[in-house]
Amino acid sequence: MRTLVFFIFTCIVATGAFLTAISMKNLFPGFYVGAGIWLLFIYYIGRRK
Repeated sequence: MRTLVFFIFTCIVATGAFLTAISMKNLFPGFYVGAGIWLLFIYYIGRRK
């Protein structure tokens, strides 16, 4: 259940970062934040097992 909550939170934050990146003049900071959130989630999942 806790993993599901983290997954939903990750989806919401990453989607917001990617949508913000689309509207920015420089795309890369938003993409870095979105990708970083996903990497943190994958790290969390891999660390638990």
